[in-house]
Amino acid sequence: QTAESIAKKREEHLAKLQQRLSKRRDILNRLDRAETLTCNLLKIAAKTTDALQDLNGSPDLSELSVTYRSTLQELHPLLTKDTEELIKPYQNHTMETKQSMYAARVEMRLAKERLEVLKTFTRLEKEDRPPNDESISLKEDKHNRKRQRVEKSENSGSI
Repeated sequence: QTAESIAKKREEHLAKLQQRLSKRRDILNRLDRAETLTCNLLKIAAKTTDALQDLNGSPDLSELSVTYRSTLQELHPLLTKDTEELIKPYQNHTMETKQSMYAARVEMRLAKERLEVLKTFTRLEKEDRPPNDESISLKEDKHNRKRQRVEKSENSGSI
């Protein structure tokens, strides 16, 4: 009896797995077909662009329009039919979006203010400098610091 119940449970489990596998294969086949149709839509868009560039008003436009609509009509059910259990909606998507949008706006505003402060600081720094007299160059500054260190070490050694 125990072996029979275990075998029965195993068969039920295998049946469920096979059913899931069958569903997944069906979904993957539909996705492959949807991908092919999407590529076809891109080709139709390229042909439409070429036809619109032709100033003669190519009669292919009406044919392309019909092909486009029929492709969309075939594509839509492939992506929407029997996929309800696969598509999980966000529960808090509106609240998260508002918070993230608010944070993004605050960040953008702070970045703009920081940029304005830096521009103002740079402008004031340039105004404080005499026009022809540049500040001490980096080389001279480095030389002065080195000389000060040497003088400091000499003074501390003589005391």
